[in-house]
Amino acid sequence: MASAPIRKLALLVEDSVEDEATLMLKLQAREDKRQYLADKGKDGKKAEFLLSQVSPDYRVKVSAHSSSPIFAEENRQVAGELFKAGAIDKTTLIEMLDPPMIDTILARLPKLEEAQAEMAKLQAQQEVSKTQKNQAAAQASLAKVPGGLRSA
Repeated sequence: MASAPIRKLALLVEDSVEDEATLMLKLQAREDKRQYLADKGKDGKKAEFLLSQVSPDYRVKVSAHSSSPIFAEENRQVAGELFKAGAIDKTTLIEMLDPPMIDTILARLPKLEEAQAEMAKLQAQQEVSKTQKNQAAAQASLAKVPGGLRSA
């Protein structure tokens, strides 16, 4: 019940922070000569750019209230639902949950996924083996019946 007033205040603060951050980034873009890497260029490779090359009609958005401890449980539930729905992968789930030692968890994730894939492969092989054994046992049982099974 107390979250509504806190959320309202957080949104007011966010507006001010957005204005300040937008102004700071525009000032930095005017003076900064450092080259940055874009995720992917038009050819699919990482491309370098200057902040001054970014379109000047941008605005920085801040959603700090969603990081508040008040909303932490809500964020965990949303992350779990997105993961169950297949909308996000394990890496994104971990980033959204932001657990302690996140860097260690993310570094170990590929090995863990590889081990899980290997285990799933072994389980599938065991299931195939069980099915084949059951079929062989059924055939052996039928062979013992005089005349076998008759077609109806």
